[in-house]
Amino acid sequence: MADLLLPPAQSLPVLDVALFDAPTIRGLTERAADDRARPWPTLLASGYARYFRDGDRDAYEQLLWERTDRLTRTAVLAAATRDPAWIDAAADGVLLFCEQSTWCWPAHDDSHARHGSVLPTVTSPYLDLGAGEVAMQLAWIDHLLGPLFDTAMPGLRARIRYEVDRRVLTPFETRRDWHWLAEPLSNWSPWIHGNVLVAALRLVDDTARRDRLVRLIADGLDRYAASLPPDGAIDEGYSYWWNGACRLLEAYDLLAYASNGALGDATAWPALRETVAFPHRLHLGGNWYVNHADGWARPPLSQPWHALHRAARLFGDREAEAHAAAHRNPSAPVLDESQGLGRLLTALTDPAWQAAAHPPTASPAPTPGLTPTPIPADADADADADADAPNAPDLVEFPQGVSTNSTRSRQTPTPALTSNPNPRDLGESAFGTDTSSTRSRLTPTPAAAPAPPPPDLAEQPLAADTNPTRSRQSSTPTLTSNPNPRDLGESAFGTDTSSTRSRLTPTPAAAPAPSTPDLAEQPLGANTNPTRSQRPPAPTPSLRDLGENALGTDTNPTRSQQSAQPTAASAPATPDLAEQPLGADANPTRSQQSAQPTAAPAPATPDLAEQPLGADANPTRSQQSAQPTAAPAPATPDLAEQPLGADANPTRSQQSAQPTAAPAPATPDLAEQPLGANANPTRSRESAVGRGVGVDVWFPSTQVLVRRGGRVALAVKGGHNGENHNHNDVGSVIVALGGVPVVVDPGRPTYTRETFGADRYSIWTMRSSWHNTPTILGLEQLDGREYAAADVRVGDGGISLELSHAYGMGGSWRRTASLDHDVVLVRDEWELGGGGTSLIHYVLAGSVSVGDGFAEVVALESAGRLILSWEPAVTCAVTVRELDDPMLGDVWGERLTRLDIDVTGLGPSGSLELTVKEQR
Repeated sequence: MADLLLPPAQSLPVLDVALFDAPTIRGLTERAADDRARPWPTLLASGYARYFRDGDRDAYEQLLWERTDRLTRTAVLAAATRDPAWIDAAADGVLLFCEQSTWCWPAHDDSHARHGSVLPTVTSPYLDLGAGEVAMQLAWIDHLLGPLFDTAMPGLRARIRYEVDRRVLTPFETRRDWHWLAEPLSNWSPWIHGNVLVAALRLVDDTARRDRLVRLIADGLDRYAASLPPDGAIDEGYSYWWNGACRLLEAYDLLAYASNGALGDATAWPALRETVAFPHRLHLGGNWYVNHADGWARPPLSQPWHALHRAARLFGDREAEAHAAAHRNPSAPVLDESQGLGRLLTALTDPAWQAAAHPPTASPAPTPGLTPTPIPADADADADADADAPNAPDLVEFPQGVSTNSTRSRQTPTPALTSNPNPRDLGESAFGTDTSSTRSRLTPTPAAAPAPPPPDLAEQPLAADTNPTRSRQSSTPTLTSNPNPRDLGESAFGTDTSSTRSRLTPTPAAAPAPSTPDLAEQPLGANTNPTRSQRPPAPTPSLRDLGENALGTDTNPTRSQQSAQPTAASAPATPDLAEQPLGADANPTRSQQSAQPTAAPAPATPDLAEQPLGADANPTRSQQSAQPTAAPAPATPDLAEQPLGADANPTRSQQSAQPTAAPAPATPDLAEQPLGANANPTRSRESAVGRGVGVDVWFPSTQVLVRRGGRVALAVKGGHNGENHNHNDVGSVIVALGGVPVVVDPGRPTYTRETFGADRYSIWTMRSSWHNTPTILGLEQLDGREYAAADVRVGDGGISLELSHAYGMGGSWRRTASLDHDVVLVRDEWELGGGGTSLIHYVLAGSVSVGDGFAEVVALESAGRLILSWEPAVTCAVTVRELDDPMLGDVWGERLTRLDIDVTGLGPSGSLELTVKEQR
């Protein structure tokens, strides 16, 4: 391997300050304006010890991250300005970290368990996410400022090497019992391996040792890539994708750069092609995403979108590229310092990302996709009868302080949303900072303006931040209002299991701008192989008109890339969905069971040689025009023939296997082969299962279904209760209106000692009673992989699953959920023995009023009104949960409201059907 690697001085990408994005530098300068007049944040023993005393970890970590961010700002400004004052300030920050007792975060350190100490044991450094982050940061600083430090601070670079070696490289090499190396792997694995890779490539001069380290790192990355399911899904959801799968992609990218493309080929792993599509497949609208486990429904705005954009270009996934580009505002910074120095430097010097932006005046097109599959006729039989919303006079508005099931108010006015969570506070699965900083060696060619953004971006700009000035620094022990990306990997509960990044081979670079005089004399990390072969991305087949076909996306790989006419024009919807369903069928001879027509596809993008990727020939394109989609993977057999259940290969073998060829074949016609059960339950990496793009998406590995209508979306989760960052949520549903969640998964509060200890499920957000699931005979769901959904069937517009196993009980509780014509139906049927109270819970966000057999919800962000009605019209209590934790309040506002529908009186054998539709 030593013969394959570039020498240390050339192993990280060239950092030409002439390419630094001007708005980003301006933003860093503004935030750093008063840094020189303030002392650096001070980390105290009492702050570190608090975690072991009272469980608080946040106060210490906020100071630590402020120190980290300040050093990142200072280092970039030192390189950009070559101002001696900034160079000295950067040296000050580096030395502070070198003299800091530990780089480990308090919640991770094993000093207390091994030595009985509430303070770090400096002779036994612990390699966690935090230690890896600092090693990465110092390695990039050495690469960025090395020659300047040699002149201004001789000896500092030797100190960097000494501290990184004793705290990170030696423990990594000699101690191999780290929990993040054991199966099942979590997002700690790619995150830490990626950070150690940066340090080993740049800071280790001994050729033989460097070879040993890189071999260990490459093996760790491959093991994680092999652990990913073929559908690319992350069991922790969208939020943790950035610090798992994305970290892997970035690490492979850097490994490919440092080896001239001989190592780190991401395209060799089919699951990585699928995981690149994972973020946009879970997008609901605006800033909202389908969330599960410890993830947020409205994640932090500052995400490393450039990394997704870069990976999408590699794989030729135009939808993923467009989704990333929709977050790029040319007048705004390419990234901020909270994502880590490596990611910031990558974004700063990527011309393709800097040039990526949707036309600011163009109307955003909806997320491309297919017409929703109709639900069975019998399930839709009562849709017309229920079309009329309940009369307004029947509504009962509950004044403050009145609640039939709590001491809190049942009246829940629409909360005023506050600031977005900070990516670092994502908890134990270190969500946020890029320790891998794995920029490709070649700066890609700037792309033309990408396709229009996903739906609802015009109404809710993705980059909007309701509190952009909120500071993440907090010296008080109170909870911080900003979730931080770095927190996402901390506990054994995991971290992103997908982290499947491979050696990205970027598109050929445009000629770089001239270097500054100093860099011209000694370019840092000069590219020794500028002619490195760039494999072109595979063309993305456009969607085939599905007509009445079942769930999923059907591709037609032979479809011309030239502009094609839409197959069916959607008729405008009328106010009453029952009388005139959205998207009336333009083909009256089609089956009447499929009233929902095929969505009119947008014209396919012309040949890239004639029209650069992302160019929009019609910037004023109507929002009814769908964007082109990526190529789906093969469909799976009908679930009616092969019911989906627990994963047949729950251990997801971590052994490093030789990856197979990347692109999966296109899906056969769904009319013949509807998307459903996983045809390969052993999760063979040769077959990417469940690739559904657009309206309907099914992830067999996690048993998550996302189904979209015109205004209403439905997500349903099966799976099990032993997932990474698990919540007990088997069978839970999410309903969104206009892209905004209304029937919601609350997410998680600020992490404390209890979050990943024995008391985890005493936290209300982790329990099934605060998800949209039943409490059966007084029992809530249990945690553990054995408590899972059973007999899962997908098709006919929805999903059906047996829930009783998640409660460890006998009898049967079957839930069926579907979406058709913007009407959600959730039917619960049970056969039980024994006695006890049975409730069906629905957690709501917005202003809630309750009547006899129904509830009305005014959604957040003025998205509209939803009516929830149930038959039989049994009694319903209301519980209001005031949100005093900013991690939750920043997403949902002041409160969440839970409906507790009491079905005890219906007897041991019965059923209840919930209907959810928009009130117009």
